Amino acid sequence: MHAGYLAATEALAEKNIDEVIIAAVNDAAVMGAWAKALIDDNNDKRFSARYVARADHKVTMLADSRCELAKALDLVLDHPNNLHDLGGPRMKRFAAFYDDGVLNALSVAEGPAGADGLHSDPAGDDAPESTFAENFLKTI
Repeated sequence: MHAGYLAATEALAEKNIDEVIIAAVNDAAVMGAWAKALIDDNNDKRFSARYVARADHKVTMLADSRCELAKALDLVLDHPNNLHDLGGPRMKRFAAFYDDGVLNALSVAEGPAGADGLHSDPAGDDAPESTFAENFLKTI
């Protein structure tokens, strides 16, 4: 997921994007393990909300252990199928561009809502491309 954002460092800099935050409804230990596995093994603090991202990769891993950020952004993934499979609410797959706290662009990967109001692909697994760096950069 975020490997594309790491590879897009130059394109991000051209758009004056100075930090990428990867957030998930998980605890800090899970986010830390994810960061170590996917970013690099030399920085064991990159998953802490209190840690300022390193200049060489500008990625912060943010644990939303109580689903507070997901709720504040109205991006809670609470579709009945996902609740059954995942055991609790999660965060929808999304990419957002904020400039000085103002939301300028948002892309949420989820299928269209059906007659029952539920999305056909609430987790965005079938078509996550709108949240990929190379596609999302085109919207900002």
